[in-house]
Amino acid sequence: MGPDCRFDHSFAAQAMEVRLVLTRLRRASVLRGLSPESAESCELVLAEAMNNIVEHAYGGGDGSLRLTLLRGRHHVICRLLDRGRPLPGLTLPPGRLPPQDDSPAEGGYGWFLIHSLSQRLHYRRADGMNRLFIVVTANSRAA
Repeated sequence: MGPDCRFDHSFAAQAMEVRLVLTRLRRASVLRGLSPESAESCELVLAEAMNNIVEHAYGGGDGSLRLTLLRGRHHVICRLLDRGRPLPGLTLPPGRLPPQDDSPAEGGYGWFLIHSLSQRLHYRRADGMNRLFIVVTANSRAA
């Protein structure tokens, strides 16, 4: 696997830093050659996951995040590492839509999107670190 098949970046767990990393990722060769749908799915899943870490694991406090992507022939493996608070119950939230009522609620859609757009998800907490693994299908662009 060549260097163009990997993206590795550590950064401060802040909303603006997440945006900057997503911008770098869009330009990175690791996503080049993917169909627009696969690249967008990967970016959306990562945006949701990283913003959840910033907002919930660190609660706006200081911390850091490490994002690693490895591109395979048919998938992109994403690994997110952080030392924030663990997920409740040390388990992934369900991927269900929030209850629908008459009020336009914000929130509750992130994990639904992550589950819907991912091929596989795995979370574990070890040595004080959250480790989230996400596999996204990587369809190549049509020739």
